[in-house]
Amino acid sequence: MEKLEKYMPPVMEKEPGSMYKTGQGNERPVLQFAPGDRVLVMEGVFEGSIATVSQTKKDILKITVQMFGRQIPVEVSAWDVNKIK
Repeated sequence: MEKLEKYMPPVMEKEPGSMYKTGQGNERPVLQFAPGDRVLVMEGVFEGSIATVSQTKKDILKITVQMFGRQIPVEVSAWDVNKIK
């Protein structure tokens, strides 16, 4: 039992729903993408493709993927891509 306790999450002191009411701890990290950034698509149909960001809106990115010699516009979640440095 002692071994299991170190892997268990700590006991919450406040009521479980309180952090959602106040907004504390509920925010997602800010993702910073700008038009012209190169990204690698990590999820979805275009997984493994390298694309260029054309527009950003909150958590949605409009990217262009080159396929069959053409630029294809695609909307993806910002969480589905990784920025290429």
